[in-house]
Amino acid sequence: MRKVLLLLSVFVLFSCNDGNFEVPSMEFETSISECGDLLLYRLNSSKTEAIAISLSEDSFPTEETETIISLSNSITVTYLIFDAKVGTSYFCNDIPPTTPKVLQNYTATNGNIVITTTAITDADDILTGYSHSIILTDLILDNGNEKIGFETFDFGDLERDL
Repeated sequence: MRKVLLLLSVFVLFSCNDGNFEVPSMEFETSISECGDLLLYRLNSSKTEAIAISLSEDSFPTEETETIISLSNSITVTYLIFDAKVGTSYFCNDIPPTTPKVLQNYTATNGNIVITTTAITDADDILTGYSHSIILTDLILDNGNEKIGFETFDFGDLERDL
């Protein structure tokens, strides 16, 4: 009986398969890039992964404050995995180029964008711009087959001069 139980235990242990599930790295070393005022994106070090945020015109306040923006049809977050290096033309053209090819496209189905705005002043305490710290909260990214969730994801800091 012990041999049967041992054999069954070994069978169960080795028959478990996690499939081909790969957790994306979601590590973006580059600074935030912009296409106009409404599209922000970051690339990973190999430039084969990107996370992009599309915003509305009033997303960046010109006063020190914390703004919470709920994702909607017009405010979106997208995570993309490409088959080769991607450049700015992919994000800044009205029609993206055909290469590199998008291998995975995750769209946020839930979440918030938290923008903490602080003033930037010069040595004479004169306002020269604003720094916007962007954090994504309660983020759910979905590609139709799998979901990736983040309680908080530090998108980065964006500085804008007056």
